[in-house]
Amino acid sequence: MEIKDLVKKYNLNKSDVWECHGNWILTHDSITKISHIENIILNKIESIFQTETECRFLVTMTKEDATSPMTITSVGEASKANCQSKYLGSMAEKRGIDRCVLKLIKAYENGIYSEEEAENFKKPESSMVTIKQKNLITNLCVKHKLKQYDYKTMTKDEASQIISDINEHQTYLENKN
Repeated sequence: MEIKDLVKKYNLNKSDVWECHGNWILTHDSITKISHIENIILNKIESIFQTETECRFLVTMTKEDATSPMTITSVGEASKANCQSKYLGSMAEKRGIDRCVLKLIKAYENGIYSEEEAENFKKPESSMVTIKQKNLITNLCVKHKLKQYDYKTMTKDEASQIISDINEHQTYLENKN
């Protein structure tokens, strides 16, 4: 499944997916959403190996398809060498689950990975609208009786422009009177 088809099929937005080193990366939350849509269930998690510095789980998941259910088993691993989180078990679990889901929907065939699989897959500093910007725009819209905006795909730059436009319009109206 190509990224554009995946984004459309699962109704993902700009904050769910980004490009990194020529590959497409999905958030863990978006992969969880996909697993629910595709009726993918977690069968079991087995510990393979655990120490204070490493953790490996064997994760088995099934895509409940009416015509032919498919089961995948994959390894979720984390170590102090490949993970900044101090919760290695949680990270190993996330990695294993994400890998199974991506295998079950055939995403790996098109260079689509989980953000959890490698530290260098982490999303760059967000370009999405901040909470402070959302609050300011909402307050300005209420104050000036303007339509509310949809923040789901709004970037920081778009939010800054909206704030500037509203303030310029208000200044114009005040100077006109």
